[in-house]
Order: sequence, then C-alpha cells, then structure tokens
Amino acid sequence: MISCLQTRREEGFPHPPWLLRGFREAVWASGLSNFHFEGYQFTWERWRGTPNWVEEKLDRILTSESWLDSFGNAAAETLEGSPSDHMALVIKLQPVRGVRRRRRFKFENVWLKEADCREVVVRGWFMRRERGVVGQIEDCRREVGSWGKDRCGDYSKRIGFCRKRLNYLRLKSDVWSTLEFNKVKAEYINLLEKENQFWRQRAKEFWYRGGDLNTRFFHNVVKSRRRRNRVEGFKLDGGRWERDREELGRMVEDYFINIFTSVQGDRENVLRCVSSKLEAHHNLELLRPIQSEEVKVAVFSMHPDKSPGPDGMSPGFFQHFWDVLGPDIVDFCKTSFNTGHLPEKSAFVPGRSIVDNVMLAFESHHYLRRKRQGKTGYAALKLDMSKAYDRVEWDFLEGIMRRLGFGDRWVSLIMNCISSVSYSIPFDDGELGPIWPSRGLRQGDPLSPYLFILVAEGLSTLISREEARGRIHGVSIARRAPRISHLFFADDSLLFFQATHREVTAVREILHAYETASGQTINYNKSKFFFSANVPAHIQEGLMEVMRVEYAGNEEKYLGLPAFFGKRKKEILSYIRNRVVSRIQNWNSKFLSRAGREIMLKTVIQAMPTYTMNVFLLPLDLCRELEVMMNGYWWKGKSEKGIRWRNWDSLCKPKKYGGMGFRKIRDFNLAMLAKQAWKLQTEPESLVSRVFKARYFPDGSYVTAKIGGSPSFIWRSLFEVQNIIKKGSKWRVGNGNHINVWRDSWLPDKVNPKITSVCVEGLEEATVAGLLNSKGEDWDLDILKDLFNERDIDLIRSIPISNRLVEDRLIWSGEQNGCFSVKSCYRQVVGEFRPEEWLGWTAMWKFQLPPKIKHFFWQVCTNCLPTTSNLIRRGVECRALCGLCGDEGDESLLHLFVTCREAKEAWRAVNWRQVNQSVSAFPDWLQLNFQSLQEKELTRLILGCWGIWRERNQRVWNGSKLDRAQILRKAEAYVEGWSMAQLPKLASGSRWGVCSSLWQRPGMNWGKVNTDASVRNGGCGFG
Repeated sequence: MISCLQTRREEGFPHPPWLLRGFREAVWASGLSNFHFEGYQFTWERWRGTPNWVEEKLDRILTSESWLDSFGNAAAETLEGSPSDHMALVIKLQPVRGVRRRRRFKFENVWLKEADCREVVVRGWFMRRERGVVGQIEDCRREVGSWGKDRCGDYSKRIGFCRKRLNYLRLKSDVWSTLEFNKVKAEYINLLEKENQFWRQRAKEFWYRGGDLNTRFFHNVVKSRRRRNRVEGFKLDGGRWERDREELGRMVEDYFINIFTSVQGDRENVLRCVSSKLEAHHNLELLRPIQSEEVKVAVFSMHPDKSPGPDGMSPGFFQHFWDVLGPDIVDFCKTSFNTGHLPEKSAFVPGRSIVDNVMLAFESHHYLRRKRQGKTGYAALKLDMSKAYDRVEWDFLEGIMRRLGFGDRWVSLIMNCISSVSYSIPFDDGELGPIWPSRGLRQGDPLSPYLFILVAEGLSTLISREEARGRIHGVSIARRAPRISHLFFADDSLLFFQATHREVTAVREILHAYETASGQTINYNKSKFFFSANVPAHIQEGLMEVMRVEYAGNEEKYLGLPAFFGKRKKEILSYIRNRVVSRIQNWNSKFLSRAGREIMLKTVIQAMPTYTMNVFLLPLDLCRELEVMMNGYWWKGKSEKGIRWRNWDSLCKPKKYGGMGFRKIRDFNLAMLAKQAWKLQTEPESLVSRVFKARYFPDGSYVTAKIGGSPSFIWRSLFEVQNIIKKGSKWRVGNGNHINVWRDSWLPDKVNPKITSVCVEGLEEATVAGLLNSKGEDWDLDILKDLFNERDIDLIRSIPISNRLVEDRLIWSGEQNGCFSVKSCYRQVVGEFRPEEWLGWTAMWKFQLPPKIKHFFWQVCTNCLPTTSNLIRRGVECRALCGLCGDEGDESLLHLFVTCREAKEAWRAVNWRQVNQSVSAFPDWLQLNFQSLQEKELTRLILGCWGIWRERNQRVWNGSKLDRAQILRKAEAYVEGWSMAQLPKLASGSRWGVCSSLWQRPGMNWGKVNTDASVRNGGCGFG
C-alpha cells in the first residue's frame, strides 16, 4: 500500500498533471495495477469543519499480475476510527477458489484451420435437412462438438514439446533430421497461431485486426476480465455482506424475475395522445419481400468473435460457411417474415443525431447561465431512467406502434421478435433460469434502440400536448429561435420549462402518467436540476423539493460530454487525457507487438477524443500532450526507456509518404468540427441549424456569421473552422439565384474557383442568374463577353445548365460527389505532403509478410534502426563497432546489410546475386533495388535484411552465432510457416463482409466511359 495524491474531492483547482505524471509512470513501469477497495474513497483529510476543509483520495493498493493470480478472491476496505489523518486500508486474503464450470459448447474459430472442418460442417448440416434450420444447427453443433472436443486447448504442452524437438534436431546435420526439423518448425508456428487465435477469441478485443502474435496480451485480457466478472458477494442495504453461494443465486434470479415481470398500468392515458405519422406506402416498404443480399448483409455486419447464441454458434461460423448455410438461412428468414411465426427456441425524430442533441443542450445551458435579467426564469431537468430497456411494457409498445400507423402484420412481426425470448444467467458451475420475461427489450439487439424511440414518443407526445395547452413553456435562446421543451436520445432525456411551481407540478404529472403507462421508472435520486441565473435561490430550493431532485454541479455531463464550461477548459476536458493515459498504461497494453500498438493507436486511443471533438475545440496544450503520450507509446511500448526516433508530425504522414498514417489531433479536431459547421450551412431546416441561426446569424448564413457577443464554447469552436468551410466549398450552378458572381466560389477550377475579372461598378451584388439567357437554359454569351476575361468565359461556358432550373447547391470540393467528408477535410487542413526521397513505400506495405517484418523494414527505410551508429548520433554512450562482424567502426545501415563481410557471406550462402555493393549510400541502394527487382525478389531482400538484423541482435545480446547459410534460410522458413498458419479470413464487420464494386481502369488500348442515369417524376436522363 502506498500514498500518492490522485484525486481531489472538495472545491478548488484540480491538481496539475505534472504532479501525478511521475507516479503514474512509475506504477506502469513496475507492472502494477490499482486494486479497488470498498468503503469511503477519500482516505485523507485536513481542517474538517473549517472553510478550508479538504479531502483527498491519497492512499492506494497496488498489486502485480502474479499476486492477483494467487489471491484473485482478495478484498479490501477502509477502516474508520484511525487516530491518524489517514484511514487504514485492510486487505483480506483468500486463495482463488476453483470453480468447475459445466462446459457449454461454443464454436472455436481455431477449428477453421483444420483441413477436415468443412467436411464435418457439411455432413452435419445436410444430415437431416427436413428438420429445418433450427434442427440443422442442432445437428451441426453435435457433429462439430464431437469432432472438435480434442482439437483445441492444452497448447502450452504441445508447444513445449515442439521446442524440445527443435532443440534436439538443431544439433543434427543429416538429411532426415533437416527435413524433420523443417516439419516440426512448421507445426510449431502453426501451434503458436492457434494458441493466439484461441485466446484472441476469448479476449473480445474487437478493435485488433493485426497479423502478429499477441498471445500474452489476449491471455492477460481474459484473466483480467474473469477476475472482474467474479461475484464474491452482495452488499445488502444494512451494510452486511451476503456471501452464501446458494443465497446469492436466489437473489440474482429474484432480481431479474422482478425486473422482467410486467406491471399493470393506465396505458390509454398516453396512447390517446399519440397520432398517426405513417402512411400506406411506408407500411408497404416495411413489408416488401426480403432479399437474399439483405440477409447476408445482416449476418456479415456482426463481428465474427461476438458472443454465440444458445446454440453455441458464433457469427464467424455462419460467415465462414455462408456458401453452405446461406441458402437455407435465407429461406428460413423469408418464411418467418411471410408467416410471422418464429420457432420456439431460442423521440420519434428522423435524422436527429446524438451530436445535434449535444449542441442544442449545451447552447440551452449556456443561455440559462447567462440569463440574469427578466422576471421569468427557466429550469432544465435531466432525467435518469432506471433499467430503461428492461422495463418497457410490451402492450404499451404495441399500442404505440398501432397509434403511429404501423400495419397489423408488421406489428405482429415485431411483437413476435421481442416476446420469443428467454434468459439464462451463468452463475458459478451452472446456469440460473430460464427466466421468461413479460416485458423488456433485449440489450444489444440492433432493433431495441429503435423500439425504445417509439416508446419515448409517448413521453414526447404528453409534453407536446401540455405545451400546446399552455401548461409548460420550452426555452427559446434567441428572439427568433424555436422553443425547445425536451431533447431525447435513446434513454437520455432533458426537459426545459419555466421555473415556476405551476410548471414543475405539470412536469411531475406528465412523468407520473408516462411511468404508469410505459413501465419506465425515473430515478429521481440521480436526476439533476439546473436553473437560469435569474431564478432566486429560495425558488430553486422549493422546486427541487417538489421534484425531489438535487441541483446539478459544474461537473454534470449530458450524453457523456461536459454540460458546463468555464475558463479552465483544459482541466474540464482532462478526462480525455486520463482515459488515454489509463489505456496506454494498462499493463495489458505492454504486451502488444509493434503492429499491435499501431492498430491500438489508430482504432482505440485516437478514437477516444473523437466524440468530444465533434463539438468542442480541444485546447492546443491538451492536443500536444496527447500526441506526446501516443508518440512515446509507439516507440517505447512496454519499456519506460527508449528513444523516440521520429516526431509525431512525421509519423502522421500517410504510409505512402513514409509515415505511419496516424492523425494530428488538432487538425482532425478541426475536420470533425467542420462537419457540424457544414450541416449548419447546408441543412438550414434542421432544428439545430434554426437555433444557431437565430442566435448567431439571424440575417445571414454560417459562412457570413460573426463571433457575436457572449458566445458559447461550442459556437467559438464552430467559428474556428469558418475559413475551412469557405475554402473547401463551392457552388454548383442551378438557377443561379443564390450565387454572387464576384464573391462566391463557383467556377470549375481547383486552384481558384472565383472570378478573376475586375468587378463592374454597380454590379457588386449581381447573381449568376443574370448571366443566363431569357429562358434560363444556357449562358448569355454577349453578357459574358462584356463582363469577363477569356479565362473566366471559358470556365463559365464549361458549366452545364439544367433545363429543370434546379436550385443552386453548395458542394464540398474535396469529394467528387460534392458531399462533405471528414477524411477529405482533414487532408485539406493538413495540406499536401512532400514525398520522401525513396518512393517504394506503397509497394513495401503491400508485401505478404508478417506485420513485424514490415515494421522492421519501415524502420530500416526511415533510418530508425538502433544501430551503434544511430545510437551514438542520438547521444547514447556505446562502443563504435559492428554487432555482426565485430569490427571497429561505423555500424551504418549500408555497412550492416551490404558491405559487412558477414552480411556478404550470408547473401552469398543463399546464392543471392542481386545485392548491389557499388553504391555509397543506403538510400541509393534501396532505390536501386526497388527499381530493378521483381516483387518476389524484393520480398526475399526484405527477409534477408530481417534475418541479418536478428542474427546481429543474437550475437550482441546472447553471444550466440548461427551458420551463415542459416541466417537467411531461417528467416525464409519463418515466413513460410507464418503464411501456412494464417487463418482463413473472416469478415469482421459490414465493410469487410460485403463485397463492393470498385472502379477499375481499362486495359491497354481500351477506353472507358462512366455514366449515370436518373429517373424522377416520369422523366429520365443520363450523363
């Protein structure tokens, strides 16, 4: 147990990051992790009862991985009554209690590597086809389970046996031993791949798609999750702990039975307020026949390693054998859809995004905070729904769907889907249940969020009815802004109304009616109130008493983002840094290979701030701090020591330019904000655009807006990207009524899309419509010649004019289709990259080699390899000699791989003649080889360099020495084994699982014309 200040409870400035950074780094470097303790968390205090009273979470319990393996059942708690200003921490040790679980069948992806796996699946699937899909899955499960029970697991012993055989055969030099060595080596690599896949499937780290072995990482993730999921007891209301296993099981089962049991209530009071919103053609679209491709898309949209169903078959099983199972599954889905029968086993606002709700909520909160005048004050109420999905009453959902206008057949299909479920709860060595629910929506079902939106329509309708009656009044943040009375997203609800006793009572009645009808339960203890600045304190207290809701502090969040900002924005957004630090310094992350760290950085760590960056401009210091941490993790990995060979900016170059394709945090933040700004400019009818327009640009558009007075942090962030939108957008000419001839960008010129001719006096506000002929169907050539120079005339005449006189449209110049994309905007913000001197990057990354070899060669090509020459150049004290041949002198890349006598002998031993030794610089040697060699020869060249580097390290660190002929052969044997051991590729998401049609260039001496067609309102055209 140690003491180190980590968090602070009382009001005041947060502790600066530098104060804690050293402690965090020391903990991480030591391989320790924080051990949770029960009880009061703030273990140190001073000056209790005075204005300076402060409490800190000062004491920690740190444990190692091996200690957790030995004492996984240990528990810790705080003790009251200590005479010290520190509370005592007590650890109660209990050895890990072994629990033998009844093994339930689950399909192992490792089985896909077995040659006869397909044969077994086909035999089981077609054994009794007349039983239907459910019976076929059962037969297939039985066949595969019987066949595969002895084909996975116990990899450690088998791998150990192979190692012993390899060590024995390595000493033999006869022909038979050499052949046997290669055979055992291939089996050894195959077993390593199987073990890696075995633990990877259990780790459920779905972000990882690398090809390197990270078995230790996956194994540790599994052990960590098992410890976290272990239930040792329940703390009862009186503070007593219940640890009896039988009683715990009964409590668990009773809890879920209570949650999923329907409760009677007055449904009609809410249902009668709901009006139909669907028309006949909507129901026809919903009930149109299922297409085979739709079923395939649904199956392949799931990650292959996601948890299997009760039958034990994972999504990967169905994806891999889709050619065998697909036709029967499609027929099954069509039959179920047509009959509405499923076998017994087993705020209604279109287009609204979560970011829109965040922007509206934050802008409303900003308005309330600065509203200090006026007799009428406003209140915001954030609701916390308790077990929202689990408490949905099925008959209420059915009534809502019918009132909205869904057809009987569609409603019957949906109700069959949600009511044909049963639950079993894994507990100790068995399962509790089954539990047959009479209400609730399944968590994780892709249909559930949409159904819950329909349920929330009941509350939305009640609020709208009372608003129409004048009982409640929403908030309007500006003179012409629409009133907002409620914002819903999934189960997050935010209500706005006047801060009066009358309106609070009306809101209370609305919520009670909704709870009674829908089965929802509002947790008023976790719900929060916020008031405008002009509401007196005694009125606030009275209203909170009526609702039994507490006041929201400055640290309150809405939809996961801060609801309030002050001047110390970096501290408020420090949760981003803390998450990144936690992920990087998680001891499991130490065990990732270089390729694994690349994927983790791109798909996990860089994605952490993305949600926040949609609406807030992160402080520049925070962006730099994040980049420093990511750069350090990329280069150092599990070691605190190491050299950062390249800065983050160079790593952020695309791979085809010599970088690693990471993102610059600040520039990507700007691109994300530009997406929201683009919507404000191009979607003026959306609610969020109308609100922001009324507040910040009532008489103009986003691109002409000013910062204004007392702007919110969101508007300051969006205003920062105004020039980016101006630079990247241009007008597509329709009728020309909205395009200013001189100021706007509308010419088809990427370099300068604006008019270069001198503006004619008196025509400053002229629009493009004035340049068209009287019918508006073509350009008026006489007007063009009078006003513009030859360059402008040529560009204008190249713009086609539609005979339908469509509206002008603002398009994004970075995409051919004119639609905004964050990717193209990021390219615009970053600017053009200057290619490195060596142009073989694209080819290098496409080679079919293990990722770690490609990363090694990237280090070679960027001169980031830790040779003695590079180490000395970086200020590391070491002896200047070659690690391969032992000669004194400069161990440069050219010497190590080309001119070193040991390297020459290694190349000569495998009859490799293409290594040109006449160059004087290593980049020239690289360029020469990539220009003259074919792909197969280049692959062999890279393998040779990797083999030489491995041999060099073995000699430096272990003192061992291979025969020169074996240096390159061993590297080639490794890659050959790796290639053979690769698992069949499984689709892991919709963009990998469904083939898309890609444009291909025409062959030699052929031309190609791409065209498109449109059919609309009886007319058609192509072009």
